[in-house]
Amino acid sequence: MNLEELLKKIKDIGVRHDVSHLLLIGSAARNEHTILSVNGSENWLSDLEFFVIMNRSRDGLDFQNSIDKLCSNLDIGNNFSIDLSFISQRQARNFGCRFLSYEAKMTGVDIIGCMSRLLPNYSVWDIDRFDLNMTIIWRLYKIGKLLAENSFPTSSVNNTYILARNLLDVLSIELYSQGVVACSYSERIEYCISHESTFKHLDLKVYEAATKYKLRPNFKFELTPDYVVKEFLQLYKRLSKIQNSKNIFEPNIFMRLLRRFYSSLLNGNFSYDKFRAAYDGANQGLLKFFGVFESYLESGVFLVGDFYSSLIVLADNFDFIASDLDDSIYKS
Repeated sequence: MNLEELLKKIKDIGVRHDVSHLLLIGSAARNEHTILSVNGSENWLSDLEFFVIMNRSRDGLDFQNSIDKLCSNLDIGNNFSIDLSFISQRQARNFGCRFLSYEAKMTGVDIIGCMSRLLPNYSVWDIDRFDLNMTIIWRLYKIGKLLAENSFPTSSVNNTYILARNLLDVLSIELYSQGVVACSYSERIEYCISHESTFKHLDLKVYEAATKYKLRPNFKFELTPDYVVKEFLQLYKRLSKIQNSKNIFEPNIFMRLLRRFYSSLLNGNFSYDKFRAAYDGANQGLLKFFGVFESYLESGVFLVGDFYSSLIVLADNFDFIASDLDDSIYKS
């Protein structure tokens, strides 16, 4: 099944469930999704991601269930999923300029309605720098989960794909932080190669190979978790130097805690000691999180217990980790 056929099935389900707007985002919207063909069968390594606006919000669950049923009946790989993010028209019009929303505006494909017109117009300089910084944590977190679960060897095509896909966000963060508009994997590596002198700190041959592998994983390509971890840690240090900050995540933590402070004042139960403890705890969690990966590079041993304990602290301060963690982490 090709992308066009699958999108037609999804659109038909959307129309039946009175979907107002359906916007395809991510790599599939840029025609950069990854399909591995093996012995005549297809294994989709890329997911499909959508922003969804319902005419009636109560119909969202039925639409989700129908999409889940479609997904379970597809014979295109065990790891394939269709991810739906439900929003309102008001939320669409007032989207902050984050990494994801910027690319959705620039490259999203309308399947139903015209959601792309609802999304605000932003320049690349408007992208929330701290949202970019969060991507470093997110990508290390993904690699860390694989290391904790002993999901390697790297000879697996799927694992090499995961490593390559994660590595390529080094270029995403690097270019967006410099104000470079490059919304696809191909555009990013082409820009870096054409401005090679600016990116001497990167081995562009590795990134070029990773880009080709992400788009078409039909050749032998060796990439280790050590290399990917090293690249993200070095990116973190470069951004810290550029932003003249010991902790490039501190403003995010501080804003989260200010929101809690405001909420606690409204509830009449504010405690400065608890506020300070939460702030210090978040910083300690970050130090421990990065320390796990630095130790891994030095010793080759991934400290699973320390990794999970740092996540428990971070989950209280970073929503994207909290929403992704499952109960197994807390039972570990």
